[in-house]
Amino acid sequence: MEPFIFHALPEKESGDRILASLHLPQDADPEDLAQASALIQSAAALADPKALFCTAQVQEHGDDYVVLDGVRIDCALMAKNLRGVYRVFPYVCTCGRELEDWSLTLSDPLLAYWADAVKLYYVGAVQRQLFQYVWEHEMPAGHLSHMNPGSLPQWPLTQQRALFSLLGDVTGATGVELTESCLMIPAKSTSGILFDSNTDYNNCRFCTMENCPGRSAPFTGLPD
Repeated sequence: MEPFIFHALPEKESGDRILASLHLPQDADPEDLAQASALIQSAAALADPKALFCTAQVQEHGDDYVVLDGVRIDCALMAKNLRGVYRVFPYVCTCGRELEDWSLTLSDPLLAYWADAVKLYYVGAVQRQLFQYVWEHEMPAGHLSHMNPGSLPQWPLTQQRALFSLLGDVTGATGVELTESCLMIPAKSTSGILFDSNTDYNNCRFCTMENCPGRSAPFTGLPD
């Protein structure tokens, strides 16, 4: 399958939900609330979060590596997770260059802080939609699991290059660039692979970043 991109959001994100994500105190100053609401409206007028994904065949398993569409990924944990799996779905999600460029124009520290939370909300929203889409169209009877380069020592951030090579022209499709140190720009972007797991694998169970806003399961200890 050729890389496929879709633009969120088919249903418009609620301003109230985004405002709630800023975690303003219940007794927040009305002027602050007005400023935050205006900021959210400005962001909504520009927002174009994107998700890019493709299907990759699992061509070879080793004890500590897998080969996906001719691309070798060195990760023993992935090799273990993909035993009996014959296709995966590499992906990149982003809040979008539009919001990134907009946020860089904000010089007020409080507005910049709120804008960062707004970008995080949008990338989370498009990621949720991507996961739902893949589950509904590709594996409705399975357990959708995912792994992310850099989130665990077993799959280091440098493996971003291999992941991006599976997706082709990521920058042209989404605006996301990979730096020499394998960080993504815009920073509010996510990447990984989705796969069908009989064990309902959840990356968050092994991640030590306990206060991560994207956490979906409690930490249970590092994997073997």
